[in-house]
Amino acid sequence: MKKAIYLLGLTLLALHCKPLSNLDLYERALTNPENVKEISLSSSNLNELPNSILKFKKLESLHLSLNKFQEFPLLVCQLTNLKLLSLANNRIKELPVCIAELKQLEILNLSRTGIKEFPMEIKYLTSLKRLAVSGVSEKEFIRIQLLLPHTKIVDFDLFIR
Repeated sequence: MKKAIYLLGLTLLALHCKPLSNLDLYERALTNPENVKEISLSSSNLNELPNSILKFKKLESLHLSLNKFQEFPLLVCQLTNLKLLSLANNRIKELPVCIAELKQLEILNLSRTGIKEFPMEIKYLTSLKRLAVSGVSEKEFIRIQLLLPHTKIVDFDLFIR
């Protein structure tokens, strides 16, 4: 008995634990990306995002945790409808200034990355309600609080100590 998979009304695409080159569902979702609002590519062994991610114009949530990103994927800055972005547990060392383009971003998870300092442009994330970090100095933590006075900032290292 064959199973048919229909993606016409798809709003969530969760693709865990598979390399992107083997993600048949991702490719099929590209045939009808208009309604996709959430994509999870966590634990997918990614070190870069495909350009095709930009076809998901209504994307609001993007989960990229537990991958192999060494740099912030700059394509993300073009996904201006994002409300949630998780890049936790990647090897990213710095946040680009284009992060300011994500004006609708409400939740940003950067815990367990290598990001120690944040660009001044982070202050333009005026919709940001929650920021998860780890490994930042006390001085940088205070600076972030001053730049984002209406954002709850969670330092995951505080829970481990």
